[in-house]
Amino acid sequence: MLKRPRKVGSPRSPPSGTLEEVTEAGLHEWIAKTLPAGRMGLLPLGDDCAAIPTGGRNVHLLTTDAVMEETHFPATADPRAVGRFAANVNFSDLAAKGGRPVALLGALLLPPDTPARWAQQVILGLEEASRLVGTHLLGGDSKRSERRGIVPIAVGEANANNLMPISGAFPGDLIATTGTTGRGSSAYLAWKEGSLTEKDAMGVVLGVRPRLREGLALAPTATATTDTSDGLLAAARHLCEASGVSVHLREDWVPYDPLAVKVAKALRLPVEEVSFLGGDYELLTCFPRSSFDATLKNVVRAGGRVCVIGSVHEKGPSFFEDKEGNTRPFPKVGWDSFARS
Repeated sequence: MLKRPRKVGSPRSPPSGTLEEVTEAGLHEWIAKTLPAGRMGLLPLGDDCAAIPTGGRNVHLLTTDAVMEETHFPATADPRAVGRFAANVNFSDLAAKGGRPVALLGALLLPPDTPARWAQQVILGLEEASRLVGTHLLGGDSKRSERRGIVPIAVGEANANNLMPISGAFPGDLIATTGTTGRGSSAYLAWKEGSLTEKDAMGVVLGVRPRLREGLALAPTATATTDTSDGLLAAARHLCEASGVSVHLREDWVPYDPLAVKVAKALRLPVEEVSFLGGDYELLTCFPRSSFDATLKNVVRAGGRVCVIGSVHEKGPSFFEDKEGNTRPFPKVGWDSFARS
């Protein structure tokens, strides 16, 4: 399938100010425009994975996504569940490029007073998640740190012709998501508000299921795909910026998770306020209207679901549209690692 050629800029001066002021997106934009890999390679810097040619029809995929105590999991979380979570958020990146996992490495950042059993259980969790997707934890590293953290590196392979780059969406495409929206963030908010126990909330937040089968099913028809780890709207904004397009989403087509609807009602908040904060790890994908039937059939055959939520348009403002045709801009929500809260 032909992909949209990527637009690249010239290197820029380093951003000034603190990372809180620059924002995570601003830092990544500078990296993409400064490093040579931002102007070469099969996938743009800032995509879910890097892709390395192998000389055949396949490519190697590489990705790393760190998880940190008190940012991604509480100190009291089950360490084996933390290990599985750390592995699966990286496998989710492979899924967004139609990848098959072939190996996992994992570095542990640990204070010296960490119980040895905690580290051992994290390692077993990393291996358990790897084994479930057909590979193994092959090694890694361990270092002293002020806070506990796990830094996996996932290796995968994919078809070079079906990489679904985040920069590949075309005006006229449909935009869709797998699964539901808001499950992870609503569980976290419910725990913080006291309506869910930590155990139940962490069962949801850490219970990531990488959409590997769906990614493989989408690859033949999708023009662009990314995962929604930072929230559906943050993923949509990133995709639009990378592809030079805008998206118009139908409010009544967004598949809000039943837990998000329940939590929003309990907290007396609009459902969108608990649904777009991050932690879903679904796939946001674009594909031609002519491929709708084939795409739906492929994903259902793979045991998944995909829900069309809007359409792709020429570059401009992105917005929500209601049943009456009224529009409003996206709320500025989504995960930023350097934000104050």
